[in-house]
Amino acid sequence: MSEVVVGFGASLLLAVATAVVMDLVPAIRRSVYPLLVGSQALPVLVVAPILVLTLGFGLAPKVVVIVLLTFFPIVVGLLDGFAAVTPEASDLLRSYGASKRQGLWLLRIPTALPSFFTGLRIAVTYAVLGAVYAEYVGSVDGLGIWINTSQKADRIDLVFGAVGIVLVLSVALFLVVGVIERLVIPWAGTGRGRRDEGPSGLG
Repeated sequence: MSEVVVGFGASLLLAVATAVVMDLVPAIRRSVYPLLVGSQALPVLVVAPILVLTLGFGLAPKVVVIVLLTFFPIVVGLLDGFAAVTPEASDLLRSYGASKRQGLWLLRIPTALPSFFTGLRIAVTYAVLGAVYAEYVGSVDGLGIWINTSQKADRIDLVFGAVGIVLVLSVALFLVVGVIERLVIPWAGTGRGRRDEGPSGLG
């Protein structure tokens, strides 16, 4: 869990900063977005052992693997949310004299939050898998190395026990993100089944 918290936290901060910069500067978005897509083609099966050999058996390689797995869905979710802002809403805000920064905080970020949390729910499950896999290829403790040693000892019962723990952790973190989403944007949950309706419910 410590690896998941540190890795996911680092990924979250980096992804939000990247998405905001890409949204504010279209030229950066056009140049960086293909690189983000290409990063998903990196074979973690190959990269993780190299990271362990390079960074050691401590926390660092686990954090890097988690960032590699979770960075993309968070950035894409936030960018898709920014793209959902209508030109009419932007024009209205500008007509009131709002600056670009005010438009970001008052319009673009609130509009992007539902998509952002969708990306978070996907990413947080990847974070658990990333931590376990990084432990699996090289670690001194953790569920990943436990699965590895249990396999070598032909203790399939212990392997399934560890897999069950991973499943419980993933589902628990998924639900936690869902609870946070309902607290931060309570209006989103009531409007999911009425996508075509306006804020007043009149369509």
